[in-house]
Amino acid sequence: MSKVERVRCEMADVYDKEVVGGLYVYYNGKYEGEGGAYSLLMDKLDFRSCSVKIGITDCYLTNSNIWGKNRKYALWIASSSQQILNCQFVGGSDYGAIFVRNESDYDVELLKISNCYFDGSYEDIDTYAGIYGEKLRSCVITNNTFWRQKDSGIILVDAKANVISNNTFEDNGIKNLKQGNTNVSGGIYDIKFTGKMDSNIISNNTYASYDNFYIKPKAIDVSSVSAWSNNVFSYNIIFNNGHYDTAPFNGFTSLGSNTLNTNGCFGSWLPNHDGTSN
Repeated sequence: MSKVERVRCEMADVYDKEVVGGLYVYYNGKYEGEGGAYSLLMDKLDFRSCSVKIGITDCYLTNSNIWGKNRKYALWIASSSQQILNCQFVGGSDYGAIFVRNESDYDVELLKISNCYFDGSYEDIDTYAGIYGEKLRSCVITNNTFWRQKDSGIILVDAKANVISNNTFEDNGIKNLKQGNTNVSGGIYDIKFTGKMDSNIISNNTYASYDNFYIKPKAIDVSSVSAWSNNVFSYNIIFNNGHYDTAPFNGFTSLGSNTLNTNGCFGSWLPNHDGTSN
């Protein structure tokens, strides 16, 4: 296994946000399918106004700070079998702090994103979502904190057989609202699913976002899902105190083969969710 360790990189804001400007890990100068190279350990990187793009398999990114200020993303994962552990991510105005998409339209499988902090507290950094992922399969997103992302904490498109568990969501979707805003197109959500959704587990997460100028967030949104089956939503805890919408699980009107049970809503007026109502 090759190793990149203790690298500091900072790029001036004048460069176009299309420029990666940090570390681009690829195969033979060109990305083709899943590539033919693999296994790189990236440890203790400190990147400011820079990005990391991974286009080979079986890499590790650990103990690093990746700030994507004025970049499209902080980290682009374009290939399967990656482990992202104990990192802090800031910024990524177009595609989120972590952007997951395969350039040849393959599924992206076997990712583990754990113990990371997605920090959107900086007023001058446009953070979009903490994680924006397309066609994730058999991935694990666990023990992370998503704080004050401009849009959602997590947005997944065509997700299948993933586990999202033991994460904390706070104040997502509201950072850039102003006093005159009384409605937001598409709503405000901590986790949002679109496209097809099959056999995912969303469990043991904590939601503690707050309303801003009377716009109340929702914890989980599936209203834009075109088809869904065999998904499980369980043991999620919403700390409301009057801030969350009265239906914090949005789009759960016809469960079918999906399961919604033992989700607790604690606060002023939200009922517990047992799968029988919104």
